[in-house]
Amino acid sequence: MKMRNIIRNMLVQRKSLIVVLSLLTIVLTLATCKTTNNNIQTDINDKTTQIDQVSLSDTDWEQGKVTDYHTLTKSFLWNSQVDLFYQELDYQFAWFKDGRLTQNASELIATLESSWKEGFVAENYEIREIEMAIHELQDLASQEEEYRQVAAQLDILLSRSYLSYASDIANGRNNPQKIDANWETYPQKKHNLVKYLSVALKKDDIQKSLVELRPKTNQYEKLMTAYQKLYLSSQDRVWPLPAYSISRAVEENDSSGYVVRLKSYLFATGDLKTADSTYLSSPFFDNKLTEAVKHFQFRHGLEQDGIVGKNTQQEMNKSIDYRLDQIGVNLDRLRWLPDNLGDSYIEVNIPEFSLKYFESNQLITHMNVVVGRNKNYTPVLKDTLSYLVFNPTWNVPNSIATKEMLPKIKADSTYLARNNYVLLKSSYISKDTINPAEVEWSEITRDNFSYRIVQKSGRFNALGTIKFIMPNNHNIYLHDTPSHHLFSRAQRNFSHGCIRVEKPLELAQNLLEAQINNDSIYELLAGKEPKTVILDKKVAVHMFYHTAWVDKQGNLQFRKDIYSFDEKSITLLKRTESRQQLVAQGILE
Repeated sequence: MKMRNIIRNMLVQRKSLIVVLSLLTIVLTLATCKTTNNNIQTDINDKTTQIDQVSLSDTDWEQGKVTDYHTLTKSFLWNSQVDLFYQELDYQFAWFKDGRLTQNASELIATLESSWKEGFVAENYEIREIEMAIHELQDLASQEEEYRQVAAQLDILLSRSYLSYASDIANGRNNPQKIDANWETYPQKKHNLVKYLSVALKKDDIQKSLVELRPKTNQYEKLMTAYQKLYLSSQDRVWPLPAYSISRAVEENDSSGYVVRLKSYLFATGDLKTADSTYLSSPFFDNKLTEAVKHFQFRHGLEQDGIVGKNTQQEMNKSIDYRLDQIGVNLDRLRWLPDNLGDSYIEVNIPEFSLKYFESNQLITHMNVVVGRNKNYTPVLKDTLSYLVFNPTWNVPNSIATKEMLPKIKADSTYLARNNYVLLKSSYISKDTINPAEVEWSEITRDNFSYRIVQKSGRFNALGTIKFIMPNNHNIYLHDTPSHHLFSRAQRNFSHGCIRVEKPLELAQNLLEAQINNDSIYELLAGKEPKTVILDKKVAVHMFYHTAWVDKQGNLQFRKDIYSFDEKSITLLKRTESRQQLVAQGILE
């Protein structure tokens, strides 16, 4: 069949184009964009007008089955969920009634064409093939047998697209385990999508059923709205870049043509609030522009000095397409999370270098953190804080001892003693201390290093005065640090993977508030020996890698992709192979 071959070729080739009809529908949507639901309803009305033209007058249509005209088990459209779905329907047509596509079909097609609003790519849901099949049906209205064959293929396409979209909106499109990182995932939300689709069809509630699969968090709604607003800006081409690298920093009282472009850019991003054309065309860098630059720097986690230097320029020169992609992958990461993180929990956002502690879903404290450098990156974990250690010792990992400390020991025989380290034989709990002066260090290499190094408790201990333990396979925990000067820096990825906290005493007091009083905590700190306090109430710890979000003041925040996870995720999210191909490659679930 002509249509069968066309669709087969499309699914294999997967070219990255949307048909004119799809683009027209999106344009109509943009022109009337107020809210997501209103937009989709507009699309549905338009689509219904088109689909009403697709019909075949046939009194025995209801007696036909898709398997009469299409063999599922041999179909390139077939997958296990599609087969289960049609088994539930006894292989009846799902999206046709009296030979005509239903309102359910209208709602689904309009939703797929509007999938950009969720940060998706419409072609991943075979919208082009669906549109082509509809056009083909319009041409076959008088050819009953061929009409039914194309209708069967279209019915299966619609079912498969619904199940694919529903899975993506509920649990995310990307598979985080394919990012090549230590990224622990939460259990997928439990949805029997086959049953869910069957119920939605019976209720004639397709569009609503897909909306209800979205994450039920304020952050998702806010970020999705920000994405749509930015998308419209990209269509209007109102995102001028400063465009070229500058040879020196630009700051207040400077005057140049670059300042005009800078004003235009910051007005487009919303950081500069004035729309006065005379002001915008002036090449003078005044205090108003300084404040706008500071606001931009605040939204991007940069040092807020009001000077356009290298780092600020670098962020300003990110294209609007990159920012849309960045928001898209962060929307997807929100889909990986449960709707409820718990009553009391710690939240660490790695690219933001921040920690927040919540009790009864109220923010109790917020502080800066230092996370792992790129080669020792902090993994994205979900864990449970179990106990605290006051005046901890530090068991130096063998990798640090051999790679970083061994050269220093060889260069300075007093290095270990000066820094309060002890050298032990083969075990961290060994009682056999070794005098470093008795070791022939010239013969010791990384390969034959058999010792263990432990740093005693004290104010200069690398873990500071408190560590917060959440047992895990990566040996990652929270801790104090003697290097407090690092917390004042804008970018804080300096550790070996563990998380250094800016206000450890405040965090400990909040965690132990119902358990021991502050005087008891001070007594523990005053001692010289390690003391362990087990938490009566364990606290969940959620580590995130969010590089785009909307804050409580409504500011769209971005952060640098310090571990290149965004770069990998964007590539996966935008791929347009069929879902079956991606599942086979392990990229999707």
